[in-house]
Amino acid sequence: MFTPIESALGALLIQAATTSYILLEGKVIGFSSVLYNSIFRPNIHSVSILTGLLLSSQFVKHNLPVFVSSYSSAVTKTSTFYGSTLSYLISGLLVGFGTSAGCGCTSGHMLAGLSRLRWRSFIATCTFFTTGVITTWITNNYKQIESYKEPNYWYDDEFVVFKKNWVLLLTLVIVGQLWSYYILPRLGSLIEKERSNSLKNKNILRGVLGVSSGFLFGCGLLISGMTNPSKVTGFLSLFSPHDFDPSLAMIPFFCIIPNIIIWRKYLPNSKEENVEKVVNESNKVETAIRKKPAFESEYDLNFSNATDVKFLMGNAIFGIGWGMSGVCPGPAILTMFGEIGSLAIGNGCVYVIGFLVGSYLQKM
Repeated sequence: MFTPIESALGALLIQAATTSYILLEGKVIGFSSVLYNSIFRPNIHSVSILTGLLLSSQFVKHNLPVFVSSYSSAVTKTSTFYGSTLSYLISGLLVGFGTSAGCGCTSGHMLAGLSRLRWRSFIATCTFFTTGVITTWITNNYKQIESYKEPNYWYDDEFVVFKKNWVLLLTLVIVGQLWSYYILPRLGSLIEKERSNSLKNKNILRGVLGVSSGFLFGCGLLISGMTNPSKVTGFLSLFSPHDFDPSLAMIPFFCIIPNIIIWRKYLPNSKEENVEKVVNESNKVETAIRKKPAFESEYDLNFSNATDVKFLMGNAIFGIGWGMSGVCPGPAILTMFGEIGSLAIGNGCVYVIGFLVGSYLQKM
């Protein structure tokens, strides 16, 4: 079922998380690298974001349980394989291998890359979206167990779910925007003014930023429906109009487009564009960075537009894995945390294990 309001509010939370993190820390949030680095190369950035995801999983589970998704052991009614534990393991392997070779996933390429208007990310998104659509069509993965009499593009005109949760949903969005655009930037400016601040204090603030960004991002993924495999496969069901669910189209409208407007103003478009030559008092020519994030001396961004065969094949493989299960790294992490919180090891955990193995094999 089409959930325009909930998906739009979730997209606004994701928008606040991604923008605050890149403007203050100078980095994009890419969950394929966050997950891999948290296990194999732990650092404050990845671990703090992962912690925020854990908190968001528990928060939504206890306060907005209607938005919690689980990976059913039988997603389709046309096959005993798709939706099985083995299929989630294979999907995780493909996604892990593909995102490693393709240098990103839906968060890194689609959300962050398109927000930066990167040609490379546009090619990556087109590639994995196309293979995802084809895989969904070939496997009939959109044919879920639930038998809907109405098309998936219909919506509840009485907005029952929203009306039951509107106070907390709107509070989350408003507080998230205030925290991201008002409170955190002022904390950052205080750090810049305090010359005697220590690296320890800066790292504490970096940790707070990572946790809050991960929390808002996780809440956004859950509320928008991006953690629900049936919504994802529904969105990929372009060849089956009756099964097409346009909910996730709210992500471009309420996350990517606002990010494009904001990021074009504050982020450098290239390394060369962001560096200028200045003459100091001794008449010596030096270089200076024009645009800087609050917590770092310069943005840590990839400006490459290379799209070689490995890159294209990696994104194609990612799309196949994505289409098989309707799951990508960020939502898988959230579902894994939900399963662990319930003292269970389910398909989300199996998917994450497959992802880590696939990523490790590609990097060997």
